[in-house]
Amino acid sequence: MQPHSARILRLLVLLVISVLLGALANFPIAWCVLSRFDTYRKLPFQERELSTANPQWPCTVPSDWPPPEQIVAERQSGWEFIEGQGSAATAEESSFCHLTQMRLGFPFSAVRSSSGYKQTTRRFVPDLNPRYVTLEQDTWVTPAWLSRLNVRSRLPVGIIWPGFFLNTAVYACILLVIAHAFGTLRRILRRRSNRCEGCGYDRSGLPIGARCPECGRPPKSSEKPLSASPPNI
Repeated sequence: MQPHSARILRLLVLLVISVLLGALANFPIAWCVLSRFDTYRKLPFQERELSTANPQWPCTVPSDWPPPEQIVAERQSGWEFIEGQGSAATAEESSFCHLTQMRLGFPFSAVRSSSGYKQTTRRFVPDLNPRYVTLEQDTWVTPAWLSRLNVRSRLPVGIIWPGFFLNTAVYACILLVIAHAFGTLRRILRRRSNRCEGCGYDRSGLPIGARCPECGRPPKSSEKPLSASPPNI
């Protein structure tokens, strides 16, 4: 394989690895923010929004849920907390639904988790003595596969695709810059110690301009072998 082709292949491999690591980094970063969530909520500069005009549930809810009455959202750098509730009543029963959703990620919201419950109160009239019985359904979470695993946790694993892609691009660029800086520093150190910049082979004793016998890399035009004797004065 030609040196130029090998270099392009290395760059492609580095790019793919950076993108994969950048995508995976969304989850531990979000979980770190979640671990400090209660502390962050005590800070005085979070934004709080109240929506009461035609509010909508922020995610898909069970079909028997009534429309929400209000949605409250708190936002701060790295997280967004959304809470909503709705109720409905008939002659025989009334229901109350509550939903919470966490959206986490930096600099954009990339992952989320949602959980909620529905509390139903039914009216019975046995022997002309009415009484009310409250039945509460189990808490459900999204994504759906967490529910199938019987997991009742706020662990954010649902993906918010726009923020996920943007965060992945940001993290991948950071990793590429770090890798490039590391490679540049390694080449500078090898050049100063009279070694091949590509493989680190000791170039002492090689003719000026000779290629590396290990990898075939030609020396830089500024490279001067340390073994060359100084001119006689």
